[in-house]
Amino acid sequence: MSTSAPLDAAMRGQHAAEVWTRLRQRHLQRVDVLERAVLALMDGELNEELRELAESEAHSLAGTVSTFGLRAGSRLARALEQSFSARYTLGRQLAARLADQVLALRRELERPNVSAVAATEGESPRRLLLLTDDVRGDQFVTEGVTAGLEVIVRPLARGEMAVFDEAPDAIVIEGGDTPTDHVIALLGALAGRATGPVLVTSPNDGMAIRLAIARCGAVGPLMAGLPPSAVLERALSALASRELATASLLVVDSDPYSLQSATLILEQAGHRVHALGDPLGFWETLETVTPDLAILGAGMTGVTGLDLCRALRADPRWRELPVVFMASADEASLVKGAYRAGGDDTVRKPLQREELIARVENRLHRARLLRREGESDGLTGLPARQKAERDIDRFIQLARRHRHEVTLATLRLDRYAETVQRVGQGAVDATVLAFSQLLQHSFRAEDVVSQWGPNEFVVGLFDANTTNAAVRVREVMAAMRARRFRAPLGEPFSFTCSAGIAAFPEDGADVRELHDAADAALMVAGGAGSEEALGVASAPHSGATGRVDVLLVEDDAAVATLLVHALESRQYQVRWLRSGQEAASALLGEKPEIRARLILLEVNLPELDGLALLRSLSEQDVLRHTRVIVLSSRTTEAETVQAFELGAFDYVAKPFSVAVLTERIRRALRA
Repeated sequence: MSTSAPLDAAMRGQHAAEVWTRLRQRHLQRVDVLERAVLALMDGELNEELRELAESEAHSLAGTVSTFGLRAGSRLARALEQSFSARYTLGRQLAARLADQVLALRRELERPNVSAVAATEGESPRRLLLLTDDVRGDQFVTEGVTAGLEVIVRPLARGEMAVFDEAPDAIVIEGGDTPTDHVIALLGALAGRATGPVLVTSPNDGMAIRLAIARCGAVGPLMAGLPPSAVLERALSALASRELATASLLVVDSDPYSLQSATLILEQAGHRVHALGDPLGFWETLETVTPDLAILGAGMTGVTGLDLCRALRADPRWRELPVVFMASADEASLVKGAYRAGGDDTVRKPLQREELIARVENRLHRARLLRREGESDGLTGLPARQKAERDIDRFIQLARRHRHEVTLATLRLDRYAETVQRVGQGAVDATVLAFSQLLQHSFRAEDVVSQWGPNEFVVGLFDANTTNAAVRVREVMAAMRARRFRAPLGEPFSFTCSAGIAAFPEDGADVRELHDAADAALMVAGGAGSEEALGVASAPHSGATGRVDVLLVEDDAAVATLLVHALESRQYQVRWLRSGQEAASALLGEKPEIRARLILLEVNLPELDGLALLRSLSEQDVLRHTRVIVLSSRTTEAETVQAFELGAFDYVAKPFSVAVLTERIRRALRA
């Protein structure tokens, strides 16, 4: 035993090192891209496309090479990623330092005899057996190292023997192009033999394979072509579910023999059991224990189990608690009333070990599934309606107290049902997953992005009005319009999306009223069956309310006209003031005339210069809710430093690119 663990570790290190040898050339090609980007930077010719590619390649390197023990290489790649991501400060003066970093990174990747340190250090990772005839085995091995899993790849034909030889903690069967009959046969052979979770990916979701998966106790069929990282994440989740199977149980019965017997059986099954012989102490114990399931004697002295169950079902806090009754043969009348009282299951006395454990664990499993379904969508992982309503309701409570705004947007994919009929549910599911990821990237981290149905996504935005929401929704529409997807038979298809927007408190006093208003706005906007419809329940805030997205303080009429047009075309609400004194009068005081989310502030203003106005804004705490971008044609170092010291969010030199400035505005508003 003393030598087997080091030997196993060495074999794992050798396996991962073999994978690294095959992947090394691809990573060196990524370094070639970084070298091209540095040379272009030196020549002043680095364009946006090459900069983004370099940032992406550095990100890929940083996340991959550390898994093979190249920690120095990972640090170098991370530093390069950060440098290339700073598009506004990336200049020629950094080129020499970046060139040194790229050279050091290349030397690190070209080191001979790279060993998979990550696979051999610390405690042994859990073992996952991948049964596949596909070519993605190496990808699973690499992703497994990152996820802390030792992935062992074997062909499907040797699946049954591999399970016996490897004794894995989890198994993944990649159906791919393998005939479905072979996968079904393998599942039949594994039924009862796999000690850990089994996951199956397959392009076929017919009844035969679903039955085989169910009989084996496996999970699936998962969508074919899922990234290895996503499959391994599901495997880790299944392993975690197994490890968290231990539950807290409350057993209540005035019969001491049944109470002791149930406690012993369930404790031996690995559960934490709290035994109570006096039903009068039920509520106090319930509050203390907060069990996952209650087991009640049907007929008890004084208070019956049916009485306790009825009381549970009448209490909103405990309404969903699973209840299993214990009843003897002479309590048949009580058993009949158990389900009417709200019970989930019954078990006969005297208690049989296998039956009690099976019934208890079945109810626990069902309760966990229902809880998980209520919290998140199974495909996208987004919060489901119940959880999202709670989160958005918290927004509304805050908005009531602090007079902020809350906006709710509901989005749907156009021609969803028609596309399912044409390309199949699997292809549309992949699109829905991509759409959910687009929504998460398009909205702020503090926004609530959720899924209320197969084709209904709801976003709650705090401290944002309908104009702000419309800007982001239009960005989502444009991004979705540009995406292309492929059906299983190779047929290309695309999706557009439509949306409805409603605002608190104008359109509703709570989440459900806001949702109804946004839904109605969407229906009105798309009433003629048009695609990419955008409906707003009430008109956006007018200038008279004093709330604007961007306040421009600029005395040059030509510049101001250009900026107002550019910003309004991007759906921002804009006000323009010509002097610093006029802006101070509108922004300062106990009841300011204007409250802006962002101020574009020229330094050289008549009556009151921009830096003096910025100082006043800071002193009167206006910058707590407003960002300021300073515009200046002087751009001296002293002026720039002073602007930031006074609280400016950004500083832009004149002349400027309108496209660059609007991007900075967008980022400032999302910050």
